[in-house]
Amino acid sequence: MKEGEGRVRDPGARRQNIVSAALQLFAQKGVAATSIRDISSLAGESISTVYYYFDDKDDLFRSVMIEATISNMAPVMEAENDTGGSSLDRLRRILEAYLDFIIQHREPAMMLVRGLLRVLEYEDTPFMHVMADRFKVIEDILEEGRRKGELADIDTTLFAYSFLGQAVTLFFANLVAETVEDWPYRAYSREELLAFAERTLLAALEVEPEGG
Repeated sequence: MKEGEGRVRDPGARRQNIVSAALQLFAQKGVAATSIRDISSLAGESISTVYYYFDDKDDLFRSVMIEATISNMAPVMEAENDTGGSSLDRLRRILEAYLDFIIQHREPAMMLVRGLLRVLEYEDTPFMHVMADRFKVIEDILEEGRRKGELADIDTTLFAYSFLGQAVTLFFANLVAETVEDWPYRAYSREELLAFAERTLLAALEVEPEGG
């Protein structure tokens, strides 16, 4: 987006223009390094217009997290609600949805990472509750799979951290490989990480045959 591009008169579109500019700058520079003036300039809106829609930069950050980032996670939530197949099948679909999200939506994925860090700075944020819900879904699938005899007994919370960490790891690995000059390690594909997760993380859930 170029400075002043997309100036609009419709109030709803004007607000969305500001959110889109904030998403781009927050993802690229971070929240602390981005000013309201930067956002207004990129959005092609006045500073007073930004403050008309948002109380301050933190209010704008929270709006970006909810409207631009979490909305792009809809396929993840659809995968979570798909109860077809075994417990392992469900976990595979969810992991695939997370990987698709971080590969196809670079800026929202960066905001997801920044949102995780911001949890340390706030006692309560909407994002914190959204991610807590994602953890709960994984834990519930593990508990159900264990009751059905499909999955081994394992620490559900630790597994949830490791499971979601697979997606974050791919994002960081590829981001560094693509942006840091002379970085000695290559980027990894979605398929490579899925295969690795199958051999390690998901393999740990397999129930050993009786007498094995």
